[in-house]
Amino acid sequence: MTEDEYVFEYSMEQLSLQYLFASPTRRLDMIQFMSGVSLRIIAFLLNILLLTTLMHSATLRKNSFYYFVTLICACDLIQLTTSLYNVTYTAFRQAISPSPFTLSHQLIFFVDDAAMWTYICTLAVIALNRVVCVAFPVQFKVPSAHDDDFFYIATFEALFTQNLSKSLVLFCVAAGIAMSLPHLHPCCRLFSFPDWHMTTYYPSDTWYQYLDLLVSSLGAMIIVLSYSLMFLIIRTSANYVFLMSAVNLVMFSMIFWLPCLESTGFVGLIQNTMYAFQNIMNPTIAFIFNKAIRDGATRIFACT
Repeated sequence: MTEDEYVFEYSMEQLSLQYLFASPTRRLDMIQFMSGVSLRIIAFLLNILLLTTLMHSATLRKNSFYYFVTLICACDLIQLTTSLYNVTYTAFRQAISPSPFTLSHQLIFFVDDAAMWTYICTLAVIALNRVVCVAFPVQFKVPSAHDDDFFYIATFEALFTQNLSKSLVLFCVAAGIAMSLPHLHPCCRLFSFPDWHMTTYYPSDTWYQYLDLLVSSLGAMIIVLSYSLMFLIIRTSANYVFLMSAVNLVMFSMIFWLPCLESTGFVGLIQNTMYAFQNIMNPTIAFIFNKAIRDGATRIFACT
C-alpha cells in the first residue's frame, strides 16, 4: 500500500458522534473510543495526583529515587496525551486528519515513541537502583574524618547521589529520543491506520522492528531479573516483586508483540487497552506499595 492508495473505510457522513453510537457497523469503533477515553481519564487523574504528591512533599523531593518516579509520571502523561489523540483519530478518521501519512502524525508518534523508550529505560534504571539499594545494602569502609581508623558508615545506596540520579534521568531522556529518531526517516515511520485499529510501522518490513524487539527485550529482561533477584534475597517483597514483574511482562507482550500479529480490530482493541492499562498501573502500584507516597497524598487531601 502506498500513500496515494490509502482510502478511508467510512465517508464523512458516517463519522459523526451520533453515527458512531447508532451504527452496528461501527460498534467496535465505539467500544474502543469509549473504553480508550475512559481509561485515559482515569490514568490522567492518577498520574496528576502522583505528580502533585511528589511536588508537594519536601521529603520525597530530596530522595533521588523519586526523580525516576517523576520521570515515569511525565512519560505517562505524554503518552496519554498522544494516545488520546490516536483514539479520537481512530474513531473519527478523516474528520480529524485527511491522511494517516501527514507530518503532524509522524511528529506525534515520534514524541509518543520517545516517551515510551524513555519510560522503558527509566524502568530498567529503577530496577537496578532497587537491587543496589534494597537487595544489597552492603556497607563498605571509608576513611574517618576524625581519626586514622576505618569504619563502616556507607552503603551502595550512597552511589545514587542526587547528581548521579539527575544524570541518569537525562540519560534516559536522551536514550528515548535517540531510539525514536529513526521514525523521522521514511525507512522507519510509525503511523496509526484507523481502519486497522492499531499503530504499526510503515513500511511494515522495516529493519527497525528488529531493533525495537531487541532493545525492548533487553529492557524487559533487566527488569524481570532485577526484581526476581530481589525476591530471592528479600522474601517479604514477594507481592510487590511479582506484581512489578507481571505488569512489565504483560506490557511488553501486548505493546511490542501484538503489532507483529495480523492487523484486526480486536487485536487493536487489546493493544490500545493495554497501552492505557500500563499508564494506570504505575501510579496505582506507587500508591498501594509506597507508604511515603500514600502518606503524601493523604496530607494533600487533608489540606483540602
